[in-house]
Order: sequence, then C-alpha cells, then structure tokens
Amino acid sequence: MVEYSFVDRPTNERINATRDKFPEANGADVTLFLNVQWTYRAMQKQYDALLDRFGLTETKFIILMFLHNEPTHQLMPSILAQKLGSTRVTTTKVINGLERNGWVTKAASARDKRAVIVALTDDGESLLQKFLPANYRAATMIMSTLNESEQATLASLLDKVKQGTLNLQNEMEKNSNEYK
Repeated sequence: MVEYSFVDRPTNERINATRDKFPEANGADVTLFLNVQWTYRAMQKQYDALLDRFGLTETKFIILMFLHNEPTHQLMPSILAQKLGSTRVTTTKVINGLERNGWVTKAASARDKRAVIVALTDDGESLLQKFLPANYRAATMIMSTLNESEQATLASLLDKVKQGTLNLQNEMEKNSNEYK
C-alpha cells in the first residue's frame, strides 16, 4: 500500500472558500474530521507495527483474547465469528492462520462430532503473556499525554463522534441515492 504524508493540508479558510460551490462546506468541521482521521491512522499504524513484531494482526489478537478469556479456553468458530461481528468464512481464514502458527488447535466437539472447537494452545497463551505487557504499555504511552479529566472528556467526545457516525450511516441508508 502506498503511504502519503500530506504536508499541504486543507485549512478552515480554504474549505470555507469553497462555500459558493458547496454550501455544506464547514471548515471547522472538515479540518477537525481530518485531524481525527489522521490521528487515528497514525495511532493505528504504530499499533499495527507493534502487533506485527509479535506476528499478530488485530483480528488474530482479538480471537486469541476471546479464547484466553473463556474458562475452558475453547470456543466454536461460529461463536468467534459472532463475537468478532464477522462472517464465518473470514473468521475461519483467521483461525486457520492461527492454527498454522501453532497458537490454536481445531478438534471435533466431544458433544457433537460434526461441530468444531477452537482451543488456545500453550504456545498461544505464551504469546499472549509476551504481547500483553507491550500492548498495555503502548496504550498507556499513547494516552499518557492526557490527565484523568482529559481522558474522561475525550471518552465523552468520542461517544458523541460515534453517534455522529451512526447518524451518517442512517442518513446514507435512508437516502442512498444522494450518496452516489
């Protein structure tokens, strides 16, 4: 994937100057949106690099954590897919990769031989024990520039942004022809 680091970023003034053609243009909204988007991308890029050092992707890590948090360290692929909010096909591909790495095993269910159970292996648990401290350090480092009050404010603001995102989704579904 080609990465771009835009130096010439839009300003409020430049965006507002387009209002004669695009009356819905609001420089403050657009530049804030872009700042959130760029910040997320930079944060995700660093997090992906951390995951990669351990041979993980975010989805692989999440599946390992789902298994780790189960008392039996086992789940059916359909349950993993449901927890991920993903399709079974996509989830199965990720599980197969985890199995190739030796971090999970697949076996027939003791109750229903047609059903498959995915289980966390000792190697998978060992990987989590190595990764989790680095994971927590990364999250703390990213958020360390904010005090407790600022973190609470950010959490509240992000909830509002999430609601705005849902509003856009609903609007796009309701008026799909306007968004083509």
